Amino acid sequence: MLSRVIFGVFALFFVLILPAFGDNVNIVDIVAKSGNIYKDGGVIAVGSEVFFDKKVTMLEVPDEIKEAQFIKGWNDDAKWHFNDPQDPIDKVIDDQENFLKITVDRAVRLWILFDRTKEEAIIKTRKEFGIDLWLCDEKKFERTSTIARAKGSNIDFTVYRAKSIYLKGTIILGALGSQGEIMYVPLVADASSQAVQPDGKLTVVWGRLKTDQ
Repeated sequence: MLSRVIFGVFALFFVLILPAFGDNVNIVDIVAKSGNIYKDGGVIAVGSEVFFDKKVTMLEVPDEIKEAQFIKGWNDDAKWHFNDPQDPIDKVIDDQENFLKITVDRAVRLWILFDRTKEEAIIKTRKEFGIDLWLCDEKKFERTSTIARAKGSNIDFTVYRAKSIYLKGTIILGALGSQGEIMYVPLVADASSQAVQPDGKLTVVWGRLKTDQ
């Protein structure tokens, strides 16, 4: 009986954690509420263009994210918000926090590149409206001191690092609301090569991640 339990644990580990050690993450599906098509942009590098509708080209890529794949999307979605002013607050929150769904085939680390120039204004506006920006949840994301630089609008991106490793499944990220001018850029990387947090603790989120839970 014990041998079956041990075998089952190892089988689960290999299925969920190590589906293809060392390979790029297979981003199975990406769905945005705006209806715009988002795609796997490949490994981020100097020269990567991160949006389809605005020429924003990476000039500097910090070491921490050099192995990460970025999600190439639409800058115009930074301004997109989908709530009626008459909607109850719970519906507004649900709409704002469920914008982008990214389905991956293995455990991943997650980062968000966020426009540094508009960061304070967006966060302040959301708080005044009564909704904290999902990216400001300190239990889930760490605002690092790392900067990723780009040209196109002389953009500096702040690098936000997810504090947990997410097993294969669907990651759900929120919207910025009408105050956004530059859309955020999500990045993922295979977690198997770096499964330990900076504090030495392993943190794993099982199943489906929602940023508002």
